[in-house]
Amino acid sequence: MMMKPAKKSLARFLRANRGVAAVEFALIAPVLVTICFGISEMLFRFQVSDQFNRQAYQVADLLTRGSDVQTGGPNDDIHAVLQNANTAIGVGFINNSINLELASIGFEAKKGDPVVLWKRSTNATYKLNPNDVKGFGEKLETLLGVRLTLDANTPYSWFDKDTKLKIEKIVYFRPRVSRLIKINGAEAEQNKNWEVTS
Repeated sequence: MMMKPAKKSLARFLRANRGVAAVEFALIAPVLVTICFGISEMLFRFQVSDQFNRQAYQVADLLTRGSDVQTGGPNDDIHAVLQNANTAIGVGFINNSINLELASIGFEAKKGDPVVLWKRSTNATYKLNPNDVKGFGEKLETLLGVRLTLDANTPYSWFDKDTKLKIEKIVYFRPRVSRLIKINGAEAEQNKNWEVTS
């Protein structure tokens, strides 16, 4: 007699399906959250990379449209182009982490070897190497090298502070309105006799 109520309770328990949806959701939710989070991370990286590459070309294009790059003071060209790039790329995760390196590279008159005429950087590193453009220009031509780097926090950085999106782009442009681009009025700060060197 005692077994009958127990059997009924057990049978009722086995037929009940009220908590099935909650258990299924608890099992599937972590997978769905991981997929959604991965997609948002991927989309963020794609968007920032795309904007960054555009800005690298635009910075080089803007600087080669003039004949003199001004640094320091109210007409600081480097600060202006960096500010524009930061605004264009800014997606809410970037905190002034764009760095710019510029170098004017001239090709020697006799051998045509590339030499650095002047260079500027918003940080202490210089990675633009004139040997990377060997053979890119004729004798006495010049190029403006632009290296743009970006360190950005991503959505994943909320969980892992050491995770950053690091991007680098190097482009070389020929000056458009003059044979070479000066820096604060000077044609060269290094290799001043590049036009006659052997």
